[in-house]
Amino acid sequence: MRNLLIVLLLFFSTQGRLLAQVKSEGELIESLMRSLQTKDSRSYIDLFPQTDTIESWVLQYADRNSDDYRRMVHLKDDYNAHLLFDSSIRAEAEKGFEDFLRRGNALGVHWDQLVFIRYELEKLRRGRDLITEKISQLRFLGYVFVKDMLSRKTYAFTIFDIMEVNGLWYGGELSRIFRASNKEEYQQALAMERKKERLKELGLADTSKQAAPAFDEDADNKMPRLKEIVDRKFYVGKFDNEITVQLYVRYVKGNCPEIACSWEALFKFGDQDEYVLMEVSRTHDGNWLFSEDLGGMELKLDGKHYTGSYASASDKTEYEVKFVETDVPTKKIQMLDEILDSGAEDE
Repeated sequence: MRNLLIVLLLFFSTQGRLLAQVKSEGELIESLMRSLQTKDSRSYIDLFPQTDTIESWVLQYADRNSDDYRRMVHLKDDYNAHLLFDSSIRAEAEKGFEDFLRRGNALGVHWDQLVFIRYELEKLRRGRDLITEKISQLRFLGYVFVKDMLSRKTYAFTIFDIMEVNGLWYGGELSRIFRASNKEEYQQALAMERKKERLKELGLADTSKQAAPAFDEDADNKMPRLKEIVDRKFYVGKFDNEITVQLYVRYVKGNCPEIACSWEALFKFGDQDEYVLMEVSRTHDGNWLFSEDLGGMELKLDGKHYTGSYASASDKTEYEVKFVETDVPTKKIQMLDEILDSGAEDE
């Protein structure tokens, strides 16, 4: 494990300021709404823990020989380094906030005219980093529903990694926003956007003026979904030579020179029971990218071996990754196919 990332890094941007502690998830959502209505990135950043809080957490729970621990000691002792770090992280936090505002602007959202409707929290799976394994095991994905009183349109957006630590609430990271009045409509819009992103990565994006409107929820169901699987590969490996992991990849035929134009994957971490559906893409230089809500891997494939790194989405703790292709019984392949197919239907 090497670095702590966005959520943890965002935390440091509040250094030196006295903040009111948020004692409930409702108060957290209310404060976040005010920051969006006023487009105030500073009040958004204030929803994360102060620097001294994060330092105390890391120094209490991190391995004393780890890079995380040494980094916190250095930042605590070196005031100039702390200020420089603060400045760079604040800029990154503001960028994330502004990117979210731009998403809403593209939809025609009038931020100062938003009225809160309701929110729903979903508990997230146990993570794979210092924050989620030792500091905050109670983490949520939040769905927030609002109405634009000027346009009379209803929107939903998500907040990733809302955390409860010792009775106080912190976070989280603003994610996507769509026109939607419930979670089902949000998930349909998200699936359509992810599909467009995958097509764009493959150079197959629909750029015609006759493309189906983004809010046409039935567009994907008007044509039968025909899928031809041309190959299946199963890999076993380890993170940092310690944690056992599994990876299953299906190659899907398409109209491209390489025959397989898209891929589907399942991932299993350590002793967790479930397999997780992962988004798969390839870069122009041939690297493989596997991503899910809790993080992602960037890997190189050499024969039967994948090597690279996994980075946690919540704090960018990194693991060294090594996989090797392995034969498995037909029954297990059938079971994995059923999981993948059911996941595709859910989208």
